Amino acid sequence: MVFFHLAFAVELMALVMGTALWMWSVKNPGKGTGLGRAMGMLVLVLAIIAGLFTISSGARECRRICAAREQAAALANQNATPMPIVTIVPANATPTAATAPKHKTEVKVDHSKK
Repeated sequence: MVFFHLAFAVELMALVMGTALWMWSVKNPGKGTGLGRAMGMLVLVLAIIAGLFTISSGARECRRICAAREQAAALANQNATPMPIVTIVPANATPTAATAPKHKTEVKVDHSKK
């Protein structure tokens, strides 16, 4: 994806330079501006075509990377052990049917000295 961003930045610079060359040739009529106008239009057309191809290949690469990530996540989830469901109850909360223990535990303490 880094190369996509770099290529797109270079194409935007080419688009700006082609526009600047074409605008210079239109503003300054006279000898020698025909070549500037032709080169400006050529650079504009090539920059637009290259930009479209770069966007297309960047989107294809992004889809490939996203599919690979999803596949890796699916494989990781297949091999993972299920996590237990833990409910966090604040210390000052009153017990409800959902948070109360399912069975009563009774602890007997023998305080007699032997």
